[in-house]
Parts: sequence; structure tokens; C-alpha cells
Amino acid sequence: MKRKKINLEIYLAVFVVLVILFVGTTFYRYWENLNWVDSFYLTVTTVLTVGFGDLAPTRPISRVFTSIYVLISIPAMLFCLGLVIEGFLKRRIDGIEDEVEKMVNAEDEILKREEKILAEEKKD
Repeated sequence: MKRKKINLEIYLAVFVVLVILFVGTTFYRYWENLNWVDSFYLTVTTVLTVGFGDLAPTRPISRVFTSIYVLISIPAMLFCLGLVIEGFLKRRIDGIEDEVEKMVNAEDEILKREEKILAEEKKD
């Protein structure tokens, strides 16, 4: 059940990132009259706070959108990135815990066998 929850969180985070990129790209495509590639490029550089400066919003409505978009999208992207990293780390930790449990069970089995052998030797 744990793994399904982790997978769901990762899928949800990826979906949110795709929605964020779609909204920005679509807005810049139609309001800034950029082609799809340039719109996507402007969206990514904006959301990742790179801001090379080669493309920038030129219309007042685009500047207002970008201001609000940045305030919403950057924290959302960071949150989603955190969920993805947390999911991968939980998977790794679960795998390590499973291995430790196998080793402990094997050790318990060995100790039981040794006790049985010692008990048999005492009888003889």
C-alpha cells in the first residue's frame, strides 16, 4: 500500500508540473504571439527562474500574468520536485529496510539452528 501511495504522489507531482508548463506555454503562445517553441522556452526559463532575458513579456497583460504565474508556479514546482525526491528516497529506504529484515530473519534462523544443535549435543 505504501508504494501505491508513493507512486500516486509522484504521478500527481508530474501532472501538476505538466499543467504548469501547459498553462504558461499556451498563454505566451496566444498573448505574446510567440511560436510554440519560444512559448515553452519562455515558460521554462520563467518557472525555473533562469531568465536569460532574450525573451520577455512585452504586453501589460502578459506582465501581470507573469507576475502572478511566478508567484504560483515556482513554489508549486519546488513542492512537486520535493514530492518526487521524497518518493524516490522512500523507495530506496523501503528497499534497504526489506534487505535488513531479510538479514535479521536469516540470522534468527541460524541462531535457532545453533540452539537446536547445542541442545542435541547436551543430550549426548
